Amino acid sequence: MEIAPAVDSFQKFIRDDITSAVKELNRIRSEDNRKHLQRLVYTNLVNRFDLLLDTLLLKFSATKSSFRDKVLSQVKTDPAYLRDVYDILLSPIQENL
Repeated sequence: MEIAPAVDSFQKFIRDDITSAVKELNRIRSEDNRKHLQRLVYTNLVNRFDLLLDTLLLKFSATKSSFRDKVLSQVKTDPAYLRDVYDILLSPIQENL
Protein backbone atom coordinates (compact mmCIF):
# COMPACT_ATOMS: atom_id res chain seq x y z
CA MET A 1 0.00 0.00 0.00
CA GLU A 2 1.47 3.28 -1.10
CA ILE A 3 0.36 6.35 0.82
CA ALA A 4 3.37 8.55 0.10
CA PRO A 5 1.93 10.08 -3.11
CA ALA A 6 -1.17 11.34 -1.29
CA VAL A 7 0.90 12.84 1.53
CA ASP A 8 3.45 14.27 -0.91
CA SER A 9 0.67 15.86 -2.95
CA PHE A 10 -0.78 17.52 0.15
CA GLN A 11 2.63 18.77 1.25
CA LYS A 12 3.30 20.14 -2.24
CA PHE A 13 -0.07 21.90 -2.16
CA ILE A 14 0.85 23.55 1.15
CA ARG A 15 4.37 24.41 0.03
CA ASP A 16 3.37 25.84 -3.35
CA ASP A 17 -0.23 27.03 -3.25
CA ILE A 18 -0.82 27.95 0.38
CA THR A 19 2.55 29.62 0.86
CA SER A 20 2.08 31.77 -2.25
CA ALA A 21 -1.51 32.58 -1.23
CA VAL A 22 -0.33 33.76 2.20
CA LYS A 23 2.28 35.99 0.57
CA GLU A 24 -0.40 37.49 -1.68
CA LEU A 25 -2.72 37.99 1.29
CA ASN A 26 -0.01 39.95 3.08
CA ARG A 27 0.08 42.40 0.17
CA ILE A 28 -3.65 43.14 0.28
CA ARG A 29 -4.42 46.31 2.22
CA SER A 30 -8.23 46.24 2.08
CA GLU A 31 -9.39 44.37 5.16
CA ASP A 32 -12.69 43.24 3.57
CA ASN A 33 -10.96 41.72 0.56
CA ARG A 34 -8.31 40.07 2.71
CA LYS A 35 -10.82 38.48 5.07
CA HIS A 36 -12.80 37.07 2.17
CA LEU A 37 -9.70 35.65 0.50
CA GLN A 38 -8.41 34.27 3.81
CA ARG A 39 -11.64 32.32 4.18
CA LEU A 40 -11.26 30.94 0.67
CA VAL A 41 -7.66 29.87 1.31
CA TYR A 42 -8.63 28.30 4.64
CA THR A 43 -11.59 26.48 3.07
CA ASN A 44 -9.39 25.18 0.27
CA LEU A 45 -6.80 23.95 2.78
CA VAL A 46 -9.44 22.20 4.89
CA ASN A 47 -10.98 20.57 1.82
CA ARG A 48 -7.60 19.27 0.66
CA PHE A 49 -6.81 17.97 4.15
CA ASP A 50 -10.20 16.25 4.24
CA LEU A 51 -9.45 14.63 0.89
CA LEU A 52 -6.09 13.45 2.23
CA LEU A 53 -7.74 11.88 5.27
CA ASP A 54 -10.42 10.23 3.13
CA THR A 55 -7.76 8.84 0.80
CA LEU A 56 -5.66 7.49 3.67
CA LEU A 57 -8.65 5.96 5.44
CA LEU A 58 -9.79 4.30 2.24
CA LYS A 59 -6.33 2.93 1.49
CA PHE A 60 -5.85 1.67 5.04
CA SER A 61 -9.28 0.07 5.12
CA ALA A 62 -8.95 -1.53 1.69
CA THR A 63 -5.85 -3.50 2.61
CA LYS A 64 -5.21 -6.04 5.31
CA SER A 65 -3.67 -4.05 8.14
CA SER A 66 -3.78 -3.61 11.89
CA PHE A 67 -5.68 -0.36 11.28
CA ARG A 68 -8.40 -2.21 9.36
CA ASP A 69 -8.55 -4.96 11.98
CA LYS A 70 -8.84 -2.42 14.81
CA VAL A 71 -11.62 -0.45 13.13
CA LEU A 72 -13.59 -3.56 12.24
CA SER A 73 -13.27 -4.96 15.76
CA GLN A 74 -14.58 -1.68 17.19
CA VAL A 75 -17.72 -1.71 15.03
CA LYS A 76 -18.41 -5.43 14.83
CA THR A 77 -21.63 -5.12 16.87
CA ASP A 78 -22.89 -2.04 15.00
CA PRO A 79 -25.61 -2.71 12.42
CA ALA A 80 -24.78 -2.24 8.75
CA TYR A 81 -27.66 -0.52 7.04
CA LEU A 82 -28.47 -1.50 3.46
CA ARG A 83 -28.58 2.15 2.41
CA ASP A 84 -25.01 2.70 3.66
CA VAL A 85 -23.75 -0.41 1.87
CA TYR A 86 -25.32 0.72 -1.41
CA ASP A 87 -24.01 4.24 -0.90
CA ILE A 88 -20.47 2.90 -0.55
CA LEU A 89 -20.75 0.44 -3.43
CA LEU A 90 -22.30 2.95 -5.82
CA SER A 91 -20.15 5.94 -4.95
CA PRO A 92 -17.78 7.22 -7.65
CA ILE A 93 -14.30 5.73 -7.56
CA GLN A 94 -11.41 8.17 -7.39
CA GLU A 95 -8.63 7.47 -9.83
CA ASN A 96 -5.95 8.80 -7.47
CA LEU A 97 -6.47 6.15 -4.83
